[in-house]
Amino acid sequence: MPIPATEIPVFAASGSLPGVPPRKTRRKLLRWILTLLFLLLLASVLTLVGGAYYLVASQIEKEGGKKEAAVKFWLEPEKYVFGSKKRLNILCMGVDYNYDSKGMPYSKSARSDTMMLFSFDRQSKSVSVISIPRDLLVSIPGYGEAKINAAYALGGARLARKTVSNLLGVPVDYCMSVRVQAASQVVDALGGLTLDVEKKMDYDDNWGNLHIHLKKGRHKLNGKQVVGYCRFRHDEEGDLGRIRRQQQVIAALTRQLKTRVKLDTLPRLVKVFEKNVSTDLPKSRMLALGRIFRGMDRSRLRSARLEVSDAEYGGIMYLVPQTEANRALVRRLLTSPDDLPLSELTVEVLNGSGIEGAATRAADRLEREGFQVVFVGDAGRSDYPHSRVVDRVGSSRACQRMIGVVPAKVEQGTPGPASPDLTLVIGRDIKSHN
Repeated sequence: MPIPATEIPVFAASGSLPGVPPRKTRRKLLRWILTLLFLLLLASVLTLVGGAYYLVASQIEKEGGKKEAAVKFWLEPEKYVFGSKKRLNILCMGVDYNYDSKGMPYSKSARSDTMMLFSFDRQSKSVSVISIPRDLLVSIPGYGEAKINAAYALGGARLARKTVSNLLGVPVDYCMSVRVQAASQVVDALGGLTLDVEKKMDYDDNWGNLHIHLKKGRHKLNGKQVVGYCRFRHDEEGDLGRIRRQQQVIAALTRQLKTRVKLDTLPRLVKVFEKNVSTDLPKSRMLALGRIFRGMDRSRLRSARLEVSDAEYGGIMYLVPQTEANRALVRRLLTSPDDLPLSELTVEVLNGSGIEGAATRAADRLEREGFQVVFVGDAGRSDYPHSRVVDRVGSSRACQRMIGVVPAKVEQGTPGPASPDLTLVIGRDIKSHN
């Protein structure tokens, strides 16, 4: 039986308040904003400000490292950040506020809001983001089953990190917790954020200090409005719709960070970060990540949420993870492409040779090799002189296996929600290889 929400302790910063139940807000924040912010912005500081080598060396020395490590930072940033690892996983959490009897906010031992795991892939230079709903029923080490947002209240970032690692079956290398006011301050420091508001939103919660009044359409929103847009869940989609809107804001914010950040905004943004973010990720590694990923194309950012179903225990509603579906999701988003088995890579085979049955024969051969062929059809034209493979996931191992079956040239493609991982277009040169 899950732990009832009422049995999970919540304390004020100076201890519990006898006789005064703390009033919790339903603050829903953009805790992941600061992750991308720091990775993209602090790297820009180093490229725009003189004396960058000295700044990095000093920071590394503060972290207990040697100044010589700054050489590796500049010349081998990937090795400096990843070491021997293929990817780096960072858990980002928003820390919900409680209110004491005087209406003052505090966050010690408060629950986390929804979590997001950011996974940075060393080889493909891509970032995957998995959203974890706050009401997800999980096993919290040492406490039993409860909603995942209780892990932070029960054991801080360390327990939340261990809980997420057990849930997803992957290591969590670092953790970031972000206070609620950070989201609004970041957006305001950037001068606002333009969003396509998907529907009219009206909601007031005086106890939670939450007031959302937005009109449908494209608008430039200030910090409080953006936070309200992401906190809103009073419709038929509930928490899952809120997660989708958060991911919409991630994309919009990423675009703005890459095009509108200037030197005069950097100090304000860095100040917001230092005031509102707690993390065990050393700043020097944040800077190196920024150098590596700041030019990342938007198509290299993939996001998804865990698959869940509704359940009720003891009169409390929970979201229950769908184990098999989530196992496949984790393999696709949090596993390096070259480590994926061929059977989990989707392949389409298109006939561009004008030779009847060429695509079907090639598909049969690929399936015997272990590939998952999901579509066989025509390429739209029949005069391709050479066969080619379009790789949308960055799996060099899969491409080598494929061109061993059908000799072809390999080119990189752009991943999309409805696109297969690999496309083989059969060209006229197939005649010479049969």
